Amino acid sequence: MKRMPSAIRALLILVGFYVLFEYGVAPLTGVLTGIAAPLPSSLTWMYTGVVALAILLYYSVREETWRDFIKPVLDVFRIPSAVSPAWRRSRVAILLLVPLLAGWQGYRRMAQEPEPPSDPPGIHFTLPNKYVSIQNPLPWTEENIREGGILYTKNCAMCHGDAQDGNGLFARAWQPRPANFRDLGTIAQLDENYLYWRIKEGGPGLPKGSIEYRSAMPVWDGVLTDDEIWKIILFEYTNAGVQPAKRK
Repeated sequence: MKRMPSAIRALLILVGFYVLFEYGVAPLTGVLTGIAAPLPSSLTWMYTGVVALAILLYYSVREETWRDFIKPVLDVFRIPSAVSPAWRRSRVAILLLVPLLAGWQGYRRMAQEPEPPSDPPGIHFTLPNKYVSIQNPLPWTEENIREGGILYTKNCAMCHGDAQDGNGLFARAWQPRPANFRDLGTIAQLDENYLYWRIKEGGPGLPKGSIEYRSAMPVWDGVLTDDEIWKIILFEYTNAGVQPAKRK
């Protein structure tokens, strides 16, 4: 049986990993943990890019494998001394279709009528009904706040920052950026049950169509207990120097 060209095999591997990252992670995490957690779009493309680089490195290590890898691409642009009419037609079709498809995709994106989101972009999404009547069962004691600070440092500071200013070590990797809790337009305008919802359900819990990109906020339900989430909330308000909206 004729061996598949390296370039075709590499393309199939790349497409396979993209499908895995885009559509396979959520059901896989659902089976393993009971909570479906899809990858943010930014991570999907970043991981796919890493796979593409790994493929290029693999084929470029040796000269013979690199020549075999790029041969189909070079054959498209080379004009051999003797070629069949079918080959010439295929070559012309490829050189015409690729830019036409790219232009068509660009036109489709630009020609789409803008649609208003189902919920305005930003942090103030509509609180789901099942969280409206929930109240923080824990008292605002120094012990609870201290324990919340420990939990925050372990689980939240890498993105939201030690100072809760949204400038954690991984903050630049996400779109949208992690919330700045010291900004008076964030948790100072919200109640404790709102924060409880956002921490518990994360980005996947946001209403569909609310933003054009997926929030990278992970789902903490099942990772943190309810009491641990409430303690983190106590710490976040205290350390940011603000109070929940209902307590003002």
